[in-house]
Amino acid sequence: MGKKYNMLCDKTAKDIKNKCLDCRLCMKGCPMLNEYCTSPLNLFKDISEDKPLKAEIPFSCTQCGYCFNVCPSKIPLDKIFLSLRSALCEDNKGIPPVKGYSTIKYHQKNSFSKIFTASSNSLNKKFNNVFLPGCSLSSYNPNLIIKTYNYLKKVYNNDIGILLKCCGNPTHSMGQKELFNKYYSLLIKDIEIMGAKNIITACPSCYNTILENSKDLKVISIWEVIAKNGIKDFKRAEDIENFALHDPCPTRGYPQIHKAIRDILLNLGYEYEEFSYSKDKTLCCGNGGMIGVTNKDLFKKQVFKRASMASSEVILSYCATCVNSFALPYKKSIHILDLIFYDGKGKLKYNLKPLSPLKGWKNRFICKNLILNSIKGKED
Repeated sequence: MGKKYNMLCDKTAKDIKNKCLDCRLCMKGCPMLNEYCTSPLNLFKDISEDKPLKAEIPFSCTQCGYCFNVCPSKIPLDKIFLSLRSALCEDNKGIPPVKGYSTIKYHQKNSFSKIFTASSNSLNKKFNNVFLPGCSLSSYNPNLIIKTYNYLKKVYNNDIGILLKCCGNPTHSMGQKELFNKYYSLLIKDIEIMGAKNIITACPSCYNTILENSKDLKVISIWEVIAKNGIKDFKRAEDIENFALHDPCPTRGYPQIHKAIRDILLNLGYEYEEFSYSKDKTLCCGNGGMIGVTNKDLFKKQVFKRASMASSEVILSYCATCVNSFALPYKKSIHILDLIFYDGKGKLKYNLKPLSPLKGWKNRFICKNLILNSIKGKED
């Protein structure tokens, strides 16, 4: 371990010992704490500068924020573990000392490359609004992005551009501050060229990232737009199975998004099962904080635990990462956009297994080309 990490571990241990009531409310919904301790107080009991936490522990935090939400002392464990990740990176020349990092490095490098990015900037036109679909949705289903963009063009009378580029959240989640700032500046540069001040996001992580890092921009979830403007020519899927609604953990602090999603389902005529842990008390799907890469065993445990909380055979979410995660256990999964833009042809297609990385990257390449064709006015 390095000096910065060891010193931060020592400081953190003292803070936890002074503030933690040992009530263990956070233990009910945190996969990481349940894996490594009986309470935060227990975890940091013997930690000091000479005896720091194992590096795998900070990199096993999902950063979902459940702990802070239920903590009487409001100890931000998610932010504490992110700071510990950052310290580990700083002590290791900016590189996270954790297994699986090469996968994240590859993801981020490609997510900002010309091969997998596209924008309306080729039109040399200014827009007040820009649609940011995100990485996970473009991996999941490229056609849903085009349908969503066409919908938004009608809502905003064509005063909306599109930008297919990562927000840099994976790099931020790993604790790589400098590299995140570099990547994020590339995203903001494209937005500035477009002249947009309103960012419409389909990804909850993008929503959070931009909201926290660009106070001059107004961030709006696509769900608020759809709830307000409705869906014309909607076709209800009559063969749909009972489903449970999972709120992605990045939306924890945004009741307006929770309301918008439920209003959409109500207006479309769909009934759903509500998880006992939902909205601001929702639990992570297991993939938060990049632990689907850094701690695969813990990821799988949490996916199965969360999925087993639903009696329904299908889990619906509005985060493509969550949808892909829930295709792993014995449940089926589906994205809310699959319902919104269902064309009435054939049966609904549920996800029975996660997308392979190769299929995900192939979809992203297809998505880029579909967007470029849409920008040029060549879409069907």
